[in-house]
Amino acid sequence: MAFSAYQARRDGTDFSFEGRDEGPSEAPPVVTAHSLEELEREARAHLGKEPDALLYLTDGDGRVHRIMINEKHHAAREWAERRTVISVALLVISVTCLIGASAGLVGAWALFGFVSAVALDALIVRSGFSNEIEGAVVCEILLILALLLIPQLQRVRNTGTEQGAAANDLR
Repeated sequence: MAFSAYQARRDGTDFSFEGRDEGPSEAPPVVTAHSLEELEREARAHLGKEPDALLYLTDGDGRVHRIMINEKHHAAREWAERRTVISVALLVISVTCLIGASAGLVGAWALFGFVSAVALDALIVRSGFSNEIEGAVVCEILLILALLLIPQLQRVRNTGTEQGAAANDLR
């Protein structure tokens, strides 16, 4: 019995599950072999050349025995994408703090806000409560609110201190 591996493609010429009982797909196989073990070995070699490929391993009747991808490549790619998202989130948080510090309204509180937002983001991501993007958005919103609230609290405190000093002067 002949075994074949068909590659899924995004251009519409991929392996089709529909009509597979009538025979193999119209797309040409990327690898063929006489046994399933030999086909798996050849499919791994093909995935080494094209790591983004998705292969359907079929028998002569078109039945799918296995679906193969290059797991190491996809894991490395996911890791790199995750690190990129985290790096962009840290960049956005740091730019927000830089803008807050340069405005002269929050001063050293911007550094405290940065450290707090990064720690909260790390806690959210590590706990699995949400993914990197959701955690970064929540932390950015909280950071902006905190940076806007700090000058208002300082203003209220200064107003209270001035009113207390004026009351002492009246006595």
